[in-house]
Amino acid sequence: MSAAMLLFVAACDDDNSPTPIPPSEDGQVTAITLEPASAELIQGETLQLKASFTPADATNIKDAKWSVGNPDIASVSESGIVTAKQVGKTTVICKAGKVEASCAITVKEKPVEENLVTSITLEPSSAELIQGETLQLKASFTPADATNISDIEWTVRHPNIASVSNEGLVTAKEVGDTEIICKVGKAEAVCTLKVTEKQMEKADFEVNVVEIGATQVRFNIIPKDKNAPYFCDVIPVSTLNCENIGGIKNIAKKDREWWEMVTGSKDPAAWIKAFGYKGDLQYDSQSNENGSGIKCMFWGMDYMLYIYGLDENAMPSTKILEVPFKTAHHRDSENKISVEVIKTFAENIHAKITTTNDDPWFFLIESKKFWDKRMTDPYYPELGPEESFANDMLIRNFDIPFLFKKGNLEITPETQIVPPTLRPDREYVLVVFGFDPAKGSTTKIIVTPFKTQPKF
Repeated sequence: MSAAMLLFVAACDDDNSPTPIPPSEDGQVTAITLEPASAELIQGETLQLKASFTPADATNIKDAKWSVGNPDIASVSESGIVTAKQVGKTTVICKAGKVEASCAITVKEKPVEENLVTSITLEPSSAELIQGETLQLKASFTPADATNISDIEWTVRHPNIASVSNEGLVTAKEVGDTEIICKVGKAEAVCTLKVTEKQMEKADFEVNVVEIGATQVRFNIIPKDKNAPYFCDVIPVSTLNCENIGGIKNIAKKDREWWEMVTGSKDPAAWIKAFGYKGDLQYDSQSNENGSGIKCMFWGMDYMLYIYGLDENAMPSTKILEVPFKTAHHRDSENKISVEVIKTFAENIHAKITTTNDDPWFFLIESKKFWDKRMTDPYYPELGPEESFANDMLIRNFDIPFLFKKGNLEITPETQIVPPTLRPDREYVLVVFGFDPAKGSTTKIIVTPFKTQPKF
């Protein structure tokens, strides 16, 4: 080889351009390119492969043949159309003469088509019920053989107005308008519901007053129907008319909310069993287990005894019988009570409470800050600030025996009469007044302020 030829070869080796394919001496295909060179198909899909030949005017292009490595996985037509058949991998080959090119094919499983509910029809689509009535809704689904029908969900827009079971049984509760919703997946249907007031008979009960004391009341309640369940309770009129209850018309609703909370059950039968009465009743506010649990009533305050029948859904079956009354209020004890705070400590006090007879009395130590707040913002304004405070404290502490005393009392750190709740360097008040369970407060309220010592 000449030097000139060697230089030419070296120059070609240093060139980055592709090495030219030598021309076919007989004009046949020398190279084939497939587009795409690889592909992923889902079962049943097709793909048109494009073959490019070199030289483009080769004489045997028309003799190009298509084949597939594994015919079970895919097939290829004479024009290069690939059809995916079974899951797996194979190769599609295009060959002309001695030249061939291949395309790697991966076939994936065809996803199962979901047969889901697309629409729901409710019958009826609207309804009007009277309180306590029930209605069975019927749901129809499209398509009828959808696979997710069992995922049906029933809900109600306003649970206080109506309820709905898992089977679409609607129970009317409170007067008002709401919607019952049936939902499966993304499809839903609505039944508009109007609940109207139940026209109830007058409550047929005879009520005889046995005693109306200052802190306790007793009634004899005699229903005409001895076998029909009913409910009764007493409530302060101020509480009955507060914003949270809104009057006697809402009391049955509040009762059911209370029953559900106490029993932890939504079953009306459980509520009736726990809170309902049958037959004659000797009602005693301090031993009544089915009512609000009032152990000590406020003296000199307006109350309401209310009674109504119960149906099987624990809804009122009669109108509410209202029996208003006012507890007695006495201050007739001749007991003269005097209070002296002798010495204060960081967490206790030394004090003497002296009486002139053995009439019972009540004492309590409270923070002065709390006392001042109750004097300007009493719980029960109609009683006056001091009486309201005394009533409230008695209600809260009625079951704490050591706060109720007779005769003289000396409070010292050693006697441990005062609970260990006093804090150093704080202002408190010692509140003392005569108290009789049958009469309420029997003396004026004595308020003695004091301040505990700093703790060193």
